[in-house]
Amino acid sequence: MAVDERMSAFELITVHQSDGCDSTCVSWKIGFLFIILTGGLVGGLAPLLFSGKGTRTKIISQALLLCSGGVLLAISIVHMMEDAIENLLPFQEDSWSGYPYAFTILMLGFLLDHFIESVGGYYFGKYLQERAMGDKGASDEKVIDGSGSVGDEDLEVGLPSDSETSLGEQKTVKKSKEIYFAIAASAGYFGLSVHSVLAGLTLGLGDWETALSMFVAIISHKIFAAFAVASNLLKANPPRWIYFTIIVCFSLTTPVSIGIGMGITSLVGDVAKGTLLALAAGMLLYVGTVHTLEHAAKGDVHLSPIWAYLSYLSGAALMVVVISIVTFTIGGG
Repeated sequence: MAVDERMSAFELITVHQSDGCDSTCVSWKIGFLFIILTGGLVGGLAPLLFSGKGTRTKIISQALLLCSGGVLLAISIVHMMEDAIENLLPFQEDSWSGYPYAFTILMLGFLLDHFIESVGGYYFGKYLQERAMGDKGASDEKVIDGSGSVGDEDLEVGLPSDSETSLGEQKTVKKSKEIYFAIAASAGYFGLSVHSVLAGLTLGLGDWETALSMFVAIISHKIFAAFAVASNLLKANPPRWIYFTIIVCFSLTTPVSIGIGMGITSLVGDVAKGTLLALAAGMLLYVGTVHTLEHAAKGDVHLSPIWAYLSYLSGAALMVVVISIVTFTIGGG
């Protein structure tokens, strides 16, 4: 490919092989890896900085979360499914009698993410809650003295006052809230980690255009995903070292997966790439619709319906514009 001396910097970074990923593409993937890692850390540590901030900050965060959902919606349907179909179409026509394999995998990806977040999150949360309640029950038994019996006199003397009862109820409510947020953080961590691994593998395996669009999809949501996990985790009041360890591990899931994907690119055929793209598209579609809209509805503050819709629409519109520019100026020659 001849490169004109007057070629802009934007055009220079988009020079790549249409059927693979050349050295320039690999270099950019490595750059994406570190940017995504930084984004995850920023999103995970942000709750420490924004705790106690005003309503305006929360409203802006809510609008950006909805915008990122629109970004994922557009990327999953407009771009990723196109690449998945392109990889799978020859095999679909020759070996599968025209069966819409790519869209079936899209549906399975959507259902897989739903299963992980709802069913898996429910049972994992139930397990944590049972353990937490068991620990609480064991600590409550300590109020009885060593003999295991209490006399009437002791009972009368030991009856708590109204203020003591109120304080005890407050502590119980506080502990229950901490357990709830610990469960929410754990379930969210589990579901989003699986999603992050698949998204990272897709970026690592893809060509330049796939890697670029996946990078935009990941970075636009990774920050908010880490922010959501960290916010629930912070409300559970864990030791700081546990908090930082979980955030670092969550931030590393996607970059490590990108590295693995880059390492096995030459070993993976078109069917595997197309299948992974369709699966990741289904998972992104779920995160961009059900997950994002549900979390926005449960937020501490709520945008008016029109502003919530415009925030979501702006993300989708932005990605359609970006994909159109790439298609007509670069992909179209």
